[in-house]
Amino acid sequence: MRNRADYKAESLSRKAASRQLKKAEEFKGGRKESDMMNFKQEELTHDFFQTVRESFPEVELTDITPSPEDPNDLWINVTAPSDEEREFSLTDMVSGRSADILLEYGYLILIIPTRSHTVPA
Repeated sequence: MRNRADYKAESLSRKAASRQLKKAEEFKGGRKESDMMNFKQEELTHDFFQTVRESFPEVELTDITPSPEDPNDLWINVTAPSDEEREFSLTDMVSGRSADILLEYGYLILIIPTRSHTVPA
């Protein structure tokens, strides 16, 4: 079961947000967020997610994991918007920001929207 960081509060301080991010600890190999992210990566992921929440308030943080392809790359896993058009808009917005972060700081940080897979009764 994955832990969720609660980003529903509109005005989280950076310190409070960092504490919330640290609660989302399920990572491959049992690594915790503090083991895989340096201060700059933590700051970038926080700012990136807050930017997403400003435009897509329905999106919630699921967790932050290292990429299965390269553990130095980070995936910010979020819930996907229920509307497919909004999901496309989200993907368009975050792809540009991910490229900017990679060019400016050398870190590949991706937003990965996922839909919950529920089985109808």
